[in-house]
Amino acid sequence: MTRLKLSPRNWASIKTSTLKARKFPGNSNKFQPINPVAFRLNTPVCVALIENRTANYNWWLAGWCQAYFYSGAFVNRQLTSVGEWKIGLSRPVLLDFRKYQAETYALEFTFAKWHRDIKLQVWKYTGDLTDAVDVDLQKVIADLARLEKKVDDISEYGR
Repeated sequence: MTRLKLSPRNWASIKTSTLKARKFPGNSNKFQPINPVAFRLNTPVCVALIENRTANYNWWLAGWCQAYFYSGAFVNRQLTSVGEWKIGLSRPVLLDFRKYQAETYALEFTFAKWHRDIKLQVWKYTGDLTDAVDVDLQKVIADLARLEKKVDDISEYGR
């Protein structure tokens, strides 16, 4: 697996949302939980950050993230889960699901029910994800094919 080059230049913001819980009609003291946020992306490496400026000092849990890929394996349901993360409040988390290769992925963020004001930020990794071992393997395969052709040419030369 490729090592990530963790430089500020290798990250691009793909999602920034400020979400607020809605009050129940007729009861201003009760709130409906913030709805989950889901979106598609085309990279298997991201960083997510969930913040709440009005959180109590002892709150740790911000929510959860579930990653999916579009498999096409099932007729009715194309999303297949590839990972789940618990996210701490104001603690960036690396979402890495490179062991599954797909064209399109999806992330779904669900928030703890006591939050009334959330800011969600997601950045995707824009650096090179090509594995050096794969590149070397392709070179070796090409060299073997070239050597095999030379051996065939030499064996056919005397005929």
